[in-house]
Amino acid sequence: MHSHWVASALIAISLGCIHRGTDAQGVPEAVPARGDGGRSDADPLQLRATGRILYRDGKFEEALALYERALELNPGDAASHAYVATACFKLENFTCAEKGYVSAIAVTSQQSRHDDRSTIPYRSNLGGVYHRLNRFEDAIEVRE
Repeated sequence: MHSHWVASALIAISLGCIHRGTDAQGVPEAVPARGDGGRSDADPLQLRATGRILYRDGKFEEALALYERALELNPGDAASHAYVATACFKLENFTCAEKGYVSAIAVTSQQSRHDDRSTIPYRSNLGGVYHRLNRFEDAIEVRE
């Protein structure tokens, strides 16, 4: 559909034109220049960075495809689950969004060992999904 946007973003990444951004939690994320001739389709961080560019430009379907590819490459990455969920939310696919945020919470909880604070952004966003689905009791419960 908009493959020229994806190609342009991949070229920019391969040339090292992408600067620091922030991840789904607002944490700074370095995006290093690629030295492999632009083969950034195998690097989850590069895929997420390109997805963020597309997402920022309102190209949610294209961003979702890259986020899903990043997730395939690294299923234990909570941020990738959250990026998929966020794109699904923008596309009003709330079932997909719910699944993504629940997965991000599960992965984060497993990795952080009893530190509930690290799941707050995901739980907050999941509450927003439940609100859109008119599941108000769930929205309140997940944010507690």
